Amino acid sequence: MLPSASLYKLFVARELLRRIDAGELSREQPASDGRGRTVGQCVHDMIVVSDNACGAAGLRMVGGSRLDARLHEDGFRSTTLGSPQQTSAEDVASFLLAARTNADLAELYDLLQDQQVNDRLPQGLPPGTPIAHKTGDIRHYAHDAGVITTATGDVVVAVLSGPWPLPCCDADHPGDAERIAFSAIAQLGRGVYDAIA
Repeated sequence: MLPSASLYKLFVARELLRRIDAGELSREQPASDGRGRTVGQCVHDMIVVSDNACGAAGLRMVGGSRLDARLHEDGFRSTTLGSPQQTSAEDVASFLLAARTNADLAELYDLLQDQQVNDRLPQGLPPGTPIAHKTGDIRHYAHDAGVITTATGDVVVAVLSGPWPLPCCDADHPGDAERIAFSAIAQLGRGVYDAIA
């Protein structure tokens, strides 16, 4: 298990969408994110641009660690939404596989395909390679995990890396430390792509 950084938002978004589908939440109700966004807008923003205010609001809505038992029952045994949030590459890969193949998670998968933080796995792939992915970074740790589409089929890649020496890793203030960590993730993704394609 490693600090999940923003990968925790995958599990939060999944639960928010489940509650919306069950009629327990409305997309239009306030998310209480401090910026006046709705629950639906925050689901989008926490995935597509990895918005932290929406992530924190969503975490409060789903009850943080109170969701852990359900996550463990669903097979995500190394994931906790309690502070500090933690997960594993295995759990994230399983999550992405489910998102790719489960019609109930199609909306979430579409959001992952629209990801705008593309400074890791996509950097190592041939231009235009389809990928649905989510990044995460926090002091000492840099992650990216996604489903890469190749000519021979899809492949799931989950890279959770660290600890890296400080000042890594802060994508909001990138420097040489981030370039080293993010480049390593990109190279690993390209190696997997080349082995599969």
